[in-house]
Amino acid sequence: MEDLMFMSISNLAKTLSIVTAGSAFIAFGAIDKAEAAFITSQSDPALSGTKLIDFESVTPGSYTSLTIGDVNFSPSVGEVEFVNADYAGDYNTQGQSLQNTYAVKAFNNLKISFLTPVKTFGFNWGASNVPWKLTAFDSSNNILDSQVLPIVVSSNAGDFFGIKNVSAPISYATLVASEFGDYVLIDNFKSKSVSVPEPLNIAGTGLVGAMGLWLNRKKVTTKKA
Repeated sequence: MEDLMFMSISNLAKTLSIVTAGSAFIAFGAIDKAEAAFITSQSDPALSGTKLIDFESVTPGSYTSLTIGDVNFSPSVGEVEFVNADYAGDYNTQGQSLQNTYAVKAFNNLKISFLTPVKTFGFNWGASNVPWKLTAFDSSNNILDSQVLPIVVSSNAGDFFGIKNVSAPISYATLVASEFGDYVLIDNFKSKSVSVPEPLNIAGTGLVGAMGLWLNRKKVTTKKA
């Protein structure tokens, strides 16, 4: 009987190990096999529940760094960004928007940092005359996905682009021009934070299930003995 009990405890330990490992995978998204994908519409289901930054609350002017909510917009060193209502209603904008303008120090490289990691983001894109590359990175600076934004020129059809379904939380993204001096506008920036399950809660649920399984097996073993 002692041997049977020892075997039951051993099996319980193995079960708990599997549950704990499974909990860790779920908690950190390791079992998510979704591939990164390009967002090309505001109606993309991945944008459901996103936070909106429309730049309306920002004091018009030039900035070397701008934080709105949990998103920071920063041009490369020596470059600046502008927020104003120039061309409002045109080039896929409504009201104020983030721009680089024709200024000498206008940005050609913009870093978008997420103070809270996200899994989805996108924005209205206007007035581009050359390709711009949008790249998403994780916290270790690994590239999660990279897309070349379409040239939209004078389109005002609501052109919206972004990145979704990456293999790890997005820590930041870069927007880089293929040529200098291209005046572009960004508006209605949307992002969706990563929702991470509580590891202890998941592990606790697994522990209760495993304990119940062990007790049931123990009852059966005791009867047979």
